[in-house]
Amino acid sequence: MIYCDGATEPKNPGGASGIGCAVFKGREVIKEYSYFIPADPKNTNNVAEYISFIRALKWIDESCITDAYITIRGDSMMCVKQLNKEWGIKQGAYVKYAYKAIALLDKVNKNNTVIIEWIPRVKNEYADTLSKKELEKNNIKITERS
Repeated sequence: MIYCDGATEPKNPGGASGIGCAVFKGREVIKEYSYFIPADPKNTNNVAEYISFIRALKWIDESCITDAYITIRGDSMMCVKQLNKEWGIKQGAYVKYAYKAIALLDKVNKNNTVIIEWIPRVKNEYADTLSKKELEKNNIKITERS
């Protein structure tokens, strides 16, 4: 199971982004990624979310995993629906990341079964914490969201 999240703060678009991705085997975290992307006018929450999915898919590819059933969970409805080809890709800064994620998903699905699932933010706490930690380490203010 892999959990992904991305955040852009203190403004969206244009803020800094934090990326979080955690790979679990059972209840044990076997790999985690978190990193910071400095503020840029092209940064958006959707871009950050896609980068987290790309990181997860790269981990599968780089680990040379085959014949596995892997679930990747994220709280971005848009990313999940687009990766599952339920929604079209329209326009915006996220588009090139969406196509990169789809290409990676297609690649890893040649040797595996990768399922992309939406979960509510409250069930994505580990990855959310990783993404926010990177922002806080870089003195970026986290805004309150419902």
